Amino acid sequence: MTMTANKNSSITHGTGGTKAPRETLS
Repeated sequence: MTMTANKNSSITHGTGGTKAPRETLS
C-alpha cells in the first residue's frame, strides 16, 4: 500500500493535479 501512495503522490506532482483526481478515483 505504501507503493500506491507513493505513485499517487508522484503522479499528482508530475501531471500537476490533472491526473491526480482520475488516479484517485481509480
